[in-house]
Amino acid sequence: MSTSAPDPCPGGPQRLTTRDGRHTVTWIALEADHGDVSEMHARTSRQSRYDRYQSARSGLTPADWSSLVRPDRGLSWVTRPSADPGTVVAVSHLMRTSTASVGELGLLVEDAWQNAGLGSCLVRHALARADRLDLRAVTVMTGRSNHRMLAICHALGFRAFDADGEVVELLLPVGDGALPRSHGLRRPGAATGCPPRARHGQEGGHKESTRLGHPESAWPTR
Repeated sequence: MSTSAPDPCPGGPQRLTTRDGRHTVTWIALEADHGDVSEMHARTSRQSRYDRYQSARSGLTPADWSSLVRPDRGLSWVTRPSADPGTVVAVSHLMRTSTASVGELGLLVEDAWQNAGLGSCLVRHALARADRLDLRAVTVMTGRSNHRMLAICHALGFRAFDADGEVVELLLPVGDGALPRSHGLRRPGAATGCPPRARHGQEGGHKESTRLGHPESAWPTR
């Protein structure tokens, strides 16, 4: 995956090329993109949607989407093929949470565009812009079966802080900032467009977990 130089302003385009040579452009998302995003959800498999939302939801309502693109809540992007700018093939979000300096990352890539390096590049694209929200760590919540997202996070040096059941919650570093202790984090939900929800009958803080083979002792000193 290759990229152009970082965009100089939040609304500028980011041009990306997949490993198989397809060109895309990533833009800050707007409310007007909701129709194209809904069409993308309709083309995306049930499994991909489940990995993204931890449910088989078929799409985002206008109210969900409006909440996700609000500038005070964070940053959201749509990615479109350069050859077909009327189509959305990926949606990514970096949202504020109720924990200061900790954001939440969400990503959905259409199946036909998976396994080409686009998801990895979009995660890095979001993390590179986290300082615009004054973040020093980002959480990712995904399904245990979502091997593509787990591989991306592994390459970025994740810490697993809750890996119970079928859902894994990971902590990613941002820049060179010090990481917060995971036991102070709140349950995510900002990047789904829905309020946070308790899972597995649990309430309250997260449990530290190293069950994904990445012990905290391997976390780099910041």
